[in-house]
Amino acid sequence: MSRKYNRYMKVFRIVVVMCVLSFGMPFTLIQAQHAIAERGNMSLSNNYQTNSFLEIVIDKVEINERPRLEAIQLIANKANLRVTYDVEIPALMDRVSFELSNITVQDALWAVLDNSGVRYAISRNGQLALFPYEIQPAVQIIQNGSITGRVTDARNGDPLTGATIYIESISRGTLPDDDGYYKLEGIPAGEYTIVASFLGYRRITRDITIVAGEELVLNFELQPSSATLQEVEVVSTGYQDIPRERATGSFVLLNEEAINQRVSTNILDRIENISPGLIFNRSAEDIDPISIRGRSTINANARPLIVVDNFPYDGELENINPNDVERITILKDAAAASIWGAQAANGVIVITTRRGNFDMTPVISFTSNTTVGEKPDLFYSDRMSSSDMVDIEVAMFNAGRFTARENSVTRPYLSEVVELMIRHRDGHISIDQLNSRLDYLRMQDVRVDMDKYYYQPSLNQQYALNIRGGSNTQRYIFSAGYDFNEPNRIGEKSHRFTLNGSHTWRLIENKLEITTGVGFVRSASYWDRAQFETTSYLRPYSRFVDDQGNPLPIYGWGNYRHDFLAEQESNGLLNWLYYPLLEVGAEDRNVQVNDYRVNTSISYEILPQLRASVYYQYWQNTNINKHNRPLESFYTRDLINQYTQVSANGQLTFPIPRGGIMDYGLTSGNSHQIRGLINFENTWNERNQVVALGGWELKSYESGGRSARYYGYNEKYGTSVNVDHVTRFPLYHYNLSTNVIPGSSTIHTGITENFVSFFINASYTLDQKYTVTGSARNDASNLFGVRTNQKWSPLWSIGGSWLVSDESFYPENFFLDYLKVRLTYGYNGNIDRSVSAYTIATRTAPGNGSYPQLIGHTNVSAISRPPNPDLTWEKVGNTNLGLEFQAFDGVIRGNIDFYNKKSTDLIGDIYMPRQTGVGSFRGNFADMKTSGMDLHLTTRNLNKSMKWETTFLFSLVNNEVTKYEFNSSVSNYVTPLFIVPLAGYPLHSYYAYEWAGLDPQTGEPMGYLNGEPSKNYTAIVQSYTPETIQYIGPSRPTKFGSVINSFAWKNVTFSATIAYRLGYYIKRETLNYSSLLTNFIQTHGDYARRWQQPGDELHTNVPSMPSNFILPPNRIAFELNNASHYIRGDHIRMQDLRIGYKLPSKATTRLSIRSAEFYAYASNFGIIWSLSDYNKDPDYQLLRPERNLSFGIQVTL
Repeated sequence: MSRKYNRYMKVFRIVVVMCVLSFGMPFTLIQAQHAIAERGNMSLSNNYQTNSFLEIVIDKVEINERPRLEAIQLIANKANLRVTYDVEIPALMDRVSFELSNITVQDALWAVLDNSGVRYAISRNGQLALFPYEIQPAVQIIQNGSITGRVTDARNGDPLTGATIYIESISRGTLPDDDGYYKLEGIPAGEYTIVASFLGYRRITRDITIVAGEELVLNFELQPSSATLQEVEVVSTGYQDIPRERATGSFVLLNEEAINQRVSTNILDRIENISPGLIFNRSAEDIDPISIRGRSTINANARPLIVVDNFPYDGELENINPNDVERITILKDAAAASIWGAQAANGVIVITTRRGNFDMTPVISFTSNTTVGEKPDLFYSDRMSSSDMVDIEVAMFNAGRFTARENSVTRPYLSEVVELMIRHRDGHISIDQLNSRLDYLRMQDVRVDMDKYYYQPSLNQQYALNIRGGSNTQRYIFSAGYDFNEPNRIGEKSHRFTLNGSHTWRLIENKLEITTGVGFVRSASYWDRAQFETTSYLRPYSRFVDDQGNPLPIYGWGNYRHDFLAEQESNGLLNWLYYPLLEVGAEDRNVQVNDYRVNTSISYEILPQLRASVYYQYWQNTNINKHNRPLESFYTRDLINQYTQVSANGQLTFPIPRGGIMDYGLTSGNSHQIRGLINFENTWNERNQVVALGGWELKSYESGGRSARYYGYNEKYGTSVNVDHVTRFPLYHYNLSTNVIPGSSTIHTGITENFVSFFINASYTLDQKYTVTGSARNDASNLFGVRTNQKWSPLWSIGGSWLVSDESFYPENFFLDYLKVRLTYGYNGNIDRSVSAYTIATRTAPGNGSYPQLIGHTNVSAISRPPNPDLTWEKVGNTNLGLEFQAFDGVIRGNIDFYNKKSTDLIGDIYMPRQTGVGSFRGNFADMKTSGMDLHLTTRNLNKSMKWETTFLFSLVNNEVTKYEFNSSVSNYVTPLFIVPLAGYPLHSYYAYEWAGLDPQTGEPMGYLNGEPSKNYTAIVQSYTPETIQYIGPSRPTKFGSVINSFAWKNVTFSATIAYRLGYYIKRETLNYSSLLTNFIQTHGDYARRWQQPGDELHTNVPSMPSNFILPPNRIAFELNNASHYIRGDHIRMQDLRIGYKLPSKATTRLSIRSAEFYAYASNFGIIWSLSDYNKDPDYQLLRPERNLSFGIQVTL
């Protein structure tokens, strides 16, 4: 009751906070209304009123021989206005000088625009529109005729509130309102030319006829100019920001809106299914969570490089608060990523955090959301039933399969069913009592108790606050975030606290720029019990409580017989039974992470075209792991009992003291990075533009760790007791077996990496149509090569782009409004931190299973990696051809890229003869190629009051290992536990023994031997070679993507994402007779579908029970690894839905806030189509992904 009450109170508090934020903000902002400058001499729609923006007092505006437009922009920034203007106003480029102090916006604008031939108007949403002088006011509205209509963006139907609508001949004009609607009244009858224009869009000119007393409806859909289509997007390489128009490489830009579509505490989760070429790998989430255009390496680092605010990030991505991120740029080809050299083979993800702007009034943003996730569906996985488990254990007991275990002097574990059979056999219970108890167990399901006592709906909460702004000499941002998570397991929780700040100053007439930044993250996770649900001791019929709710022990927990364990407390030992419910809260484990980033930069403008900069970043991370198991926990009681010694006279001694056990671990890392940079940019003759940068970079990275165990630990006083880690003690349950006490020494680990790099990047653009780019980088590291030429890795790229649609020969009314072609080629590199050109040895103390023959010696060193003086960098050659297009006035737009990658000198393993003393040797032994396509297509389906856009993402990835100097054993190929490359096939592949079906008479599995069906399993598996093994297909999707539908109606937005994965195989879970008959544990539910009589082979591939419960040699090897278990994994899933509501401008004005949005988000709806008839999610066979529902609010003040 207390837990439920606390959860309800949390929800109540969240609702209260949201209500307060929505209806009672303690802040006030300047209310935005339609207005015109009283001195502006301009006629506007009669909906415009005097505006309080004009009354804002500006402290200082100083301009010295700069374009008039810069002065207007400075004024606008201080009033938080957005400037729009017609591109054909030459007076805006006139150079002016002003020094204004303590002046209102109205007076400042009048001073800047006086005698310029330019006037202005301000809309209530903060648009400052500039007009030619010819637009004069109408002294009165003459009821002759009128024009009304709407001005929108032709691509997406969004209103263009900053556009200008005017009739030059009579000097009459207006601005659209917030929804894009405009009206011009009092126009005398006659013929006119009306103009609609907006900065960055093609001007529309139309001839019209005004009829007295009539209203003309005239809508304008403005099309971006070719040169402007990509200008609105700026991509970041981590070294520089590049306008789309000048980019030749393959970039994906995800803006803040796209990132915030999904609700998650992990930044990478938010980019799933919204970027072509990027896929989340379900089968290797820990070591290879995401791939960009497939995998480019075999054993080296396969993760993309993560760059945060211009520097590679060495910490865990869980430390980055998604609410601090402004945009993400994904670099996919050599031209885009080659600036990062030997770290870019797997692609680069550049994360740019929010920042303030110069001349920006303070803006406060608050975000909060709560996510509730469903309980795990423990019944999703197909498991053998309790009834079947009871029956097979009874049958195996009657066949004598447990006799050896029963009589073993080591007292191995026996299940409750077997113990009941023994008690009945020995006359302790009657047949009726036996059958009654067995029938009771048949009806039990341990998942019921696990669901009730161990799991709960998850609850995640996020809060984020940031403040940003600036003056003409500085800009700043400060952000804070707090996340609180309660995962599915009861007793677990985690939280994260983040602080980030950045401040930039401009000095010496804006020539000198100094920036400092700091980031701090503290996260902590807690557990209060051991995790056990996958253990072999847990039977499907196990119970946590009896029918009266009293805690029950689990039979045989700890690998010993239940009766033996139950009687030991009376012999002076600690209670040796395991009660799952009593373990709740018995342990205390917490992991605390502190992560710091401090960076600074100094930049100086040497010449208007030349700027020099120096950047520095220091990063430090500490991870403290404490696991306290007090005496009450089963783990501690079990270990103390195991090592309890019994003297000849029956006296007990305890080599492990009766106290708690504390495991302590500390890992830490730090890095220093410094970069020197020269930037050059120059434009001449209005046709030629050169942009270049060059510099150097140094990086030093160190990490280390230590761990230790403390026995007899007293948490209150922080004390422990030394124990004997040298003597081998007889174990209590079997004194002929001896062992040393585990945790014999403190373990130390560490790594040091040093890098030095030189780089250059340049581009030349002619007539804003032709661009050529080049990049070169040379990296060196202490990890590679003994010889100097092997330490360095020279990498380079070249690229070019052509804006075809701006050519004079391009058809004026061609259906493709915009067409750009890109072509790039170059090399990226990769490193493997686990290798070195020098000998790597592991130093350890002899102990449990570690050189026991040398116990008593202080330390032992063993060679784990022999020297390899020829070790060198991995290289990936990358060719990319891209097209960017827009068709039918923006109804269709997108881009498509074709690529080909060739990876050489890949690091692989070869196995060595035993006499060398080294099991395997790692070096540059492999090559690989990857080719594919990325498509990003957006269509505008509706563009009226209801807007509807569809985004279609498609990626194709084909991969092949072209060289691998060593073939592994067949058993490694057919057992997909790790990557085993085979030349001529994809890196991630499935292989199997050929399947010949079931024997119709016995139900035994059959393979092929010499082309004929056979049950000689040893001969079958030995007959295969890597060349004859059956290739099933790729184990990772070769085609994937998503379809995103976005709708907008008034202030309501709605989006739905459907994701798909095609062209791959999965190995379905199935029955494992070895687990059942040898290890005596529950197996797959296919047991109920096994062959039991002739004819069953017509509808099942599940083999029959082996005769006498004994598996023939190699049957299990063939049975588990034949081709019958593989099916296509192709599927389509409903990924997520999001609905949002933005408060209308009237409401935000009344509440004195800039904007507010309430939203709901739901994810993981499930599979809506699958190629196979498999009833499980192909990517989640064991546990269905958790369905989540989120509610949130975003408020800007």
